[in-house]
Amino acid sequence: MEKPQHKHDCSSCVFLGRHEDKDLYVHVDNDEPLMTTVISRWSSDGDDYSSGLKFASDGDLRVAAERAREKGLITEEVWSYYEEKQWKRFTNN
Repeated sequence: MEKPQHKHDCSSCVFLGRHEDKDLYVHVDNDEPLMTTVISRWSSDGDDYSSGLKFASDGDLRVAAERAREKGLITEEVWSYYEEKQWKRFTNN
């Protein structure tokens, strides 16, 4: 089983595995599902990460979003919202 390579200080995040040299996480917000986010961390330094489900149209954040969806951590309702309202702006769809 894969383990994170970089320190991540949020105990609420779920580790989704590694992609290339990055640790991927999802932070689920059950009270406000649209606030759920994905994280890609490339070092243990505090600011060395990118995050935001709205930025998950491609790259590491997309991989994290797809893994979270496969595990049922991102609902179809949330996925559809971002697919229609956010990601289309960044793709040719």
